[in-house]
Amino acid sequence: MDTYCVARLPARLRGFAVPDTSTQPGGYVEAGDYLVLEEKAHHPTPDTDYARLLVPKLSGLDTWVCTR
Repeated sequence: MDTYCVARLPARLRGFAVPDTSTQPGGYVEAGDYLVLEEKAHHPTPDTDYARLLVPKLSGLDTWVCTR
């Protein structure tokens, strides 16, 4: 059986092509539930975490969001 992780976003967040908020945002992810494709804890600094989400409404279908 496969296991899935779902992120529940309570608010609209900026999405990025790479897990780094110092780069240009690639769009917005609206509040809702999204399938998590990948996670990076403590990246690129010890104070930030990122998740790559499946977002069908975006042209690239996925984006990174800062979760902390």
